[in-house]
Amino acid sequence: MLLCVWLLPGLAPPARAGCYADLLGKDAPFAERIEHDPQAAIALIDAQLSAPARGTGRPSRAHLYAMRADALESIGNVDAARSAVEAGVQALTPADDALLRRRLRLTASLLLKEQGHLDRAMIEFGPDSAESLGDVPDLACVLYYRGSLRFRAGQNVGAAEDFMRAYQLARNLGRAEVRLLAGQMLARLYAKYDLYTDAHELADEAIGFYSASRGPLRLADAFFLRGDINLSQDDYVHAADDFLRARALLESAALPLEVVFAWQELCVTASRDTRRMDASAVCREAYERTRATDDPEGVKMMLGALGEIAFRGGHPAEAVGLWDRALGDDGVDFPPRMRWRFHRLRAQALTRIGDVAAAARDENYCLDALEADRSARSAEQLALLHVKFETSFKDEELARSRAEMQAAELTISRQAFIRNAVIGAAVLAVVTVLFATRMWSRRKLAVDARKAAEQQLAAVGRLTGGIAHDFNNLLSVMLQALWLLGRRASVAEDSVACDLVSQARRSSEICADITSQLLSFARQQNLVPEAVRLGACLADLRPLLERTVGSAAGLYIEVEEPEPVAWADPRQLSAALLNLVTNARDAMISGGKILIRVCNDSGRRVRLDVVDDGCGMASDILARAIEPFFTTKPVGRGSGLGLSMVDGFATQSGGALSVSSVLHRGTTVSLWLPAMVS
Repeated sequence: MLLCVWLLPGLAPPARAGCYADLLGKDAPFAERIEHDPQAAIALIDAQLSAPARGTGRPSRAHLYAMRADALESIGNVDAARSAVEAGVQALTPADDALLRRRLRLTASLLLKEQGHLDRAMIEFGPDSAESLGDVPDLACVLYYRGSLRFRAGQNVGAAEDFMRAYQLARNLGRAEVRLLAGQMLARLYAKYDLYTDAHELADEAIGFYSASRGPLRLADAFFLRGDINLSQDDYVHAADDFLRARALLESAALPLEVVFAWQELCVTASRDTRRMDASAVCREAYERTRATDDPEGVKMMLGALGEIAFRGGHPAEAVGLWDRALGDDGVDFPPRMRWRFHRLRAQALTRIGDVAAAARDENYCLDALEADRSARSAEQLALLHVKFETSFKDEELARSRAEMQAAELTISRQAFIRNAVIGAAVLAVVTVLFATRMWSRRKLAVDARKAAEQQLAAVGRLTGGIAHDFNNLLSVMLQALWLLGRRASVAEDSVACDLVSQARRSSEICADITSQLLSFARQQNLVPEAVRLGACLADLRPLLERTVGSAAGLYIEVEEPEPVAWADPRQLSAALLNLVTNARDAMISGGKILIRVCNDSGRRVRLDVVDDGCGMASDILARAIEPFFTTKPVGRGSGLGLSMVDGFATQSGGALSVSSVLHRGTTVSLWLPAMVS
């Protein structure tokens, strides 16, 4: 049951403004309104028609009437659209060009078809369309409309020729809407003559395009087309799927008349599918919905489908009654192939109930109709294939001509290209040599600078380690001397002296801590590694860490199962964790949370992450974060050795340290240590 796209309720051909706007150049302020809000477009156009004429920058009165006709037609008011066209013809002046005149005449012819005067439309459209054949920009639209008129008049071969030319021309000009509409009409013709591969290709093209644009109505129509093609191939499952998709789109767009049409298509599909147990329910719902609309043709089709279901269910008398109502001569007609099908089925039902004479009349009607259709169909199919071949051949010839022209142009310019290429290659070679020399020089400077920095850092480390060792020895002597001094009776009895000794001891202990950090940075700590169960270690450290964090932030610990075991010095590991948590706390000015996460990074390493959601670091600060003595804290709040100490401890332990940070979003410090291998 292949229906023309114009037969779908609510669907209209492309607005003529869309075909002619490129030529006239003055539809732009109205074209989008005509398509999406035609009532508003009519009000705007009427306001301009009522206003006095001003200057030459606005559309003429004839042009305004042409656009008003498009808007009226889009809302279904064909009579008013016809009146607007007649007013536009009357308003034409010598200043209006020939394209506007032809636009009005063609629109008038097509509106005759909408009013039911197909023969008059064909007669009037022919001469006007012939004038357009030299105007390439609007030729695709004219061919499409002429093909549609021929299709409605049963001139399938001529229609196919027009649709093929419109499709190819619109494709070359980038007119997607006209191309797809012409392609959909071609698909219907191809399916009618069993060219299903070509029909499916064009239907799928329309679905792919309308899925990304143009709204649900056009996409629903594309699904209807593919469903009809599947139905004509007796592929009821895919046909029903396409009709269901179309119905869902129309329901979402709140288009009740179009939804009824979807129900009709679903009914016809279900009535032919012998596996459908719900066919009767679907068709009765479609019948009731169709009766509620002004669609007598649809009512007859639903009665015929219900008759088919009743006959298949073993009720031939009921089926004959339904087909009698569907085939009754009451002035309402429907597609010939559907009528032949019902006559043939009614003959079978009449035979089953014993009315052989009536069955013979139906069989004779079907034989005569099918014979006439077979003769016409064979001739038309051959003619269609010939048109398809000729069109493809012409396309190939045109493509070949274009290729030959391009080859000639290429031959003419080849010498100039070679000459320019040689010059360009020489210039490029010189530039490449200069660029390579400069890059090599810059790379050498960068490598030398990096080596110098590494050597300088190594020298600083050695110097720091040596100084720290010597200073540590002196501090040991000072601490021992202060301890002995504090035990003397004369000092113990003198409160002032005792306080001075205590201050000196505290200062010495602070110096010892700094010395320990310097040794960590210099990677010269005396480490005593052992197996450290990180979950248990963090549990022991948690009270100290919570006191360090304070009440302004929350501390969270996550330990992966099975519990990771690291091979490290537990005392230095505790100091490193305390250092990292202190930094995280200082980064959160307004509070937040600190997460310590422990996991097995691989079979040979474990990873500890200290994550905060504090202020984070800019890229320039992050690049220097591990440098010794670099700090962003105020004077007296930090030595700048924290991360350097942790990095030295990680490296000396056989691990590594990395810092990642995003400004205003927090920082993550990851510490890798060797895993305890059992």
